[in-house]
Amino acid sequence: MSLCVFLTGVPGVGKSTLVRKVAEMIQQRSVKVGGMTSGDLRSGTARVGFEIRNLLTGETGVLAHVSQATGPRIGGYRVRSEDLDRIGAG
Repeated sequence: MSLCVFLTGVPGVGKSTLVRKVAEMIQQRSVKVGGMTSGDLRSGTARVGFEIRNLLTGETGVLAHVSQATGPRIGGYRVRSEDLDRIGAG
């Protein structure tokens, strides 16, 4: 059986935290949980990018960053395609 969940909400409300905690609770019952979350990368109080995390492996990478020199631009950020391919699509 597969279940797909999308969670939306305003920034900083705790969406990624909720998904990680629920995934951990489910994994403790020996159920395989896959997917990914993203969250802010901060330097002090300024957001400088976004992290990507694989829920199955716990592996993390950078989804996008203000100092990323190459890759597709989204707003003031550039996507780090290699991390997205390795973690988000893996």
